[in-house]
Amino acid sequence: MFEGAAEIVILGITAKGEKFRPSDWAERLCGMMSLFGEDRLLSYSPYLKPVMTSEATCVVVDRDLE
Repeated sequence: MFEGAAEIVILGITAKGEKFRPSDWAERLCGMMSLFGEDRLLSYSPYLKPVMTSEATCVVVDRDLE
């Protein structure tokens, strides 16, 4: 289904058209693979990134994570 795609986008919309809950689901998911740098700032993995659109919160997953 995703052959040749460099990234997969998880759109935070349910089958009923409602937004995923809890509202910070993308940050929680991406936080699982994030690190705190020497500057004490959170740095998301290059393989998993939260993205906001006008319609919903999304998570972009790099296929290299596979």
